[in-house]
Amino acid sequence: MARTSGKAASSNGLIPSLPRPVWKLVGLHGLASLGAGIVFAFLTIYLHFVRGISLSDAGIAFAALPVGAMGTGPVAGALADRLGPRYVIAGGGLLSAAAAAVLPFVTVAWQAIAVALVMGAGMTCLESPVYTLLAASVTKQQRSAVFALDYAIIALGWGAGGFVGGFVVNIGHVATFQSAFFIATGCFLVFAVTVAATAPPAASSLDEPHGDGPPPVAGVGGYRSVLANRCMRRIMSLSVLLMAFAYVQFDVTFPAVAIGSAHVGTKVIGIAFFANMLTVAGGQLFVLRYLQGRRRTRAMVFMCVFPAACWLLVLGAIHVGGGLPAATGLVLSFVVVGFGEMTWSPSVPGMVNDLAPAAVRGRYNAANSFAEAIGRLAGPIMAGFMLEARLADPWLVIIVAMSLAGIPIVFDLERRVPDGANRIGRGDEAAEVLGTKL
Repeated sequence: MARTSGKAASSNGLIPSLPRPVWKLVGLHGLASLGAGIVFAFLTIYLHFVRGISLSDAGIAFAALPVGAMGTGPVAGALADRLGPRYVIAGGGLLSAAAAAVLPFVTVAWQAIAVALVMGAGMTCLESPVYTLLAASVTKQQRSAVFALDYAIIALGWGAGGFVGGFVVNIGHVATFQSAFFIATGCFLVFAVTVAATAPPAASSLDEPHGDGPPPVAGVGGYRSVLANRCMRRIMSLSVLLMAFAYVQFDVTFPAVAIGSAHVGTKVIGIAFFANMLTVAGGQLFVLRYLQGRRRTRAMVFMCVFPAACWLLVLGAIHVGGGLPAATGLVLSFVVVGFGEMTWSPSVPGMVNDLAPAAVRGRYNAANSFAEAIGRLAGPIMAGFMLEARLADPWLVIIVAMSLAGIPIVFDLERRVPDGANRIGRGDEAAEVLGTKL
């Protein structure tokens, strides 16, 4: 149903007032995240404990995910700017579905690496263009709200994927992992087909032409203008650091130490993902309301502090002798890091899209996704070799220290970023929203 301009509903409550097509896209994004949660939560376990692939090779395979993302991300960003993001998103869903469908038949390291390359390419074609589409579908004041809502739904999907997978898979039965990966395949397929079959949105008439960054600069693919923005360079540095040493390690280090060092079962991993899902999905909108009108950079500080606290809990959990105390500490760590995730969603993507000129917004989102991919590349490789060398304790200490190392970058960014891109706006300040069916 087409939607014409008009007053946005007042939103003093918890749920932001957003166009119906945006809710549809966010819901579909959550479905794709359910499939991703199934795959990523148990990929390391599947490769090492089921297929007998070494932890170092499993780390390399996991690192192939961002390699695939880095190879296709800049092209996906440019295509999203030139052709619109919808078909790029659908193509990413199809690539992810293909990779998930082949994963059950992987038996050796090179096969795992090849499948991961395809999965990484698919996920980057899915993720950054979604941010571009969401940013173009709402007003500037609504961006923090829509990104926070999107992340809450993603957390539901991701956590549900980990939870379902934790109760489906059994290390002693390869067929259980195959079943889980086929469920993920179905999620990606439904996502891709539905997005491809619906019409693109119209950009908001209130959208600013040049954002708070410099105007576009002609260059190779327009990416010169992205890298010319000093604030974007600092955001990208922060993304690399935190992705490598904090967030990606929940898919790599966490399951490895949970089973190999804390000696808990896969069900504990599933419960931990479920607890994280409840934390983020239940608390994201409360956190968003608290952050309204505040600086995004202040929220970014918590993106560094909460992961550090979380990994200290993991370090303690692997030294309490297993059993219920270890399981409790591991689950609690996923609750704690959820608060860091809740501050990421309204701050980083919101600032990126407020800095971006409309004509190159796809490239801005792709550039930050590229930075995150670098972190996803470095993190699993380092984790694989540290864990293979039985250096779990030093590795966890390094993770804590490097998570806190992001704080000086945030304060440097705060000195440079325009205030208009550093404030989390109220979703109900928007006077109009234009849109059509997604």
